[in-house]
Amino acid sequence: NTYNYRKKPAEYYEAVMSWFARRHNMEIKREWIRELPSTIGTIRLALGAYCRHGDYVLMQTPYFGPIKNAIEGAGCHFITNPMILKDGRYELDFEDFEEKIRKYRPSMFILVSPQNPTGRVFTREELTRMVDICAKYDVKILSDEVHFLITYDGHKHIPIMDISETARHICIQLFSFSKGFNLMSLPFAMILIADEGLRKRW
Repeated sequence: NTYNYRKKPAEYYEAVMSWFARRHNMEIKREWIRELPSTIGTIRLALGAYCRHGDYVLMQTPYFGPIKNAIEGAGCHFITNPMILKDGRYELDFEDFEEKIRKYRPSMFILVSPQNPTGRVFTREELTRMVDICAKYDVKILSDEVHFLITYDGHKHIPIMDISETARHICIQLFSFSKGFNLMSLPFAMILIADEGLRKRW
């Protein structure tokens, strides 16, 4: 017998699949699920799996500093799509978003959803537009959704994998229950990878 943390019972995966089915009416498959002990570590590993040294990686600002450190630590160039503060609300600048992608051809866009540190919860229309632009230019999306359990004022978080079939082909969805259940002393992250080719690279 082995008494470590590598082997998960079937109930573990069933609990995750049931959560998304009940909370988001979203079907995920057992083979999509992977787990790691750190969210930032997961981002760093994803950069290593899907980007090459010298690639550009796009992210919205304001941003969470450790993600920038992970990008630069992977030998990639950090480029930004600044959000616009308008009437007390941060809005996406889609013109700048597509222009940066067209100009730099990043291999990855790191989406933080809900956005940290602004707290912005993106709409389905906004997420769809980001997915479609990235798909147009062959940009993979790593969607960091570690704050997905914390939303206010009637806002509803939408998982990136629930956007479209296109999203499931180009996205890696990162999430954790640690923030929502106040378990930060037990860091643990999970990712969903629906696309078989992306799973093989992982």
